[in-house]
Amino acid sequence: MVICGGAIRTGGIRPGDTKLLAEGLDELEKITDKYGLVAAFHPHLGSIAESPKEIDELFAYSNIKVCPDVAHLLAGGYDPIEFIKKYYDRIALIHLKDLNDEGFAPLGTGRVDLDGVISYVKSRGYDGDWLVEVDGYAGDAKEACRISYEFLKGKLV
Repeated sequence: MVICGGAIRTGGIRPGDTKLLAEGLDELEKITDKYGLVAAFHPHLGSIAESPKEIDELFAYSNIKVCPDVAHLLAGGYDPIEFIKKYYDRIALIHLKDLNDEGFAPLGTGRVDLDGVISYVKSRGYDGDWLVEVDGYAGDAKEACRISYEFLKGKLV
């Protein structure tokens, strides 16, 4: 179960907000564990856990697994490979997405070092799940899927 969140208050993030979010995530883990599910947090733009400082603070308070969305990490100022190296042992699945100057983009057409991410996790023996997404892309959805598929051919296995 992947969860994003931690809505930012109207007045902005307050001291202690990441700790409150962590406490909520710990409660979520108790519930998912009860049903044999795995809970993972997805750092996301527009949430309490957007910047490297906020994300690191949240993960210092909670041991929840993580679903790194590499485009959201980069957009929030976190180098995706550095994040993955730091939190590798907590990865539940990896969310591949790309980002260019206009926003989210088909894989391989943006600034995310997707080859570096894939290469690093494969070198560590990663055999978990991958989620691929091109949401918010202004271009043709079918074309975005074709480009992303072609980019990924032979890379994940």
